[in-house]
Amino acid sequence: SLTPCTAGASGIGWEVKGDSVAAVGDVASIATITPGLITGTAIVGNGLNGETYILTPTSLGSNGISWGVSGTCKTSPAIC
Repeated sequence: SLTPCTAGASGIGWEVKGDSVAAVGDVASIATITPGLITGTAIVGNGLNGETYILTPTSLGSNGISWGVSGTCKTSPAIC
């Protein structure tokens, strides 16, 4: 189940830090959203225009998690 993958959740050997994480460099923000969706947003500058990089989890049961990639970074410009 992906339900526990929310901001502030923790378990043995893992912790979701919060709603957002401090960003550096060309990253404006990183946010975790229920259930486990992670969104990174680029800065505006250095050839970037606020593109998003989104990781969407899919539970594989006892085999872990698979992460799908989407966001405007795939098309505008294709940087991911």
